[in-house]
Amino acid sequence: MAATKDKDRYVVVEWPECQYFMGDRTAIHLASGHNDYVKFGDSVYFVSVGHFIEVTGQQPFEHGPVYLAVQFPESQLFMEGHQDETYLINDKRGIEKYGLAACFVEENLYKKVIENFEKEVSVSSTSNRFDHNC
Repeated sequence: MAATKDKDRYVVVEWPECQYFMGDRTAIHLASGHNDYVKFGDSVYFVSVGHFIEVTGQQPFEHGPVYLAVQFPESQLFMEGHQDETYLINDKRGIEKYGLAACFVEENLYKKVIENFEKEVSVSSTSNRFDHNC
């Protein structure tokens, strides 16, 4: 399975708490897509786990779900059937760092989708093998 440890990890911080994280602008990303507003409301940021711990002293699991930054082409696995659960990385720094079509995906959803994809690929490759005993 694809390792989640290789992904940058974030937590969602809402207003007014988000103002305490503005010191390191490279560690935050404004939630600016339609799904972000529907789920989280206005003035919400994705804050890197490291910066969150530095500012609050809390572990992220005490705060809420952890989100992973998922880049293209892997992000496409979440566009069909999970588009309401993904959050487009749409700020300038986020696009510069992760590229276009990157999104934040909740860590548990990421694990589930990748596991299912890998099973699908495994079954597909097994069923496509040629029988050389013909």
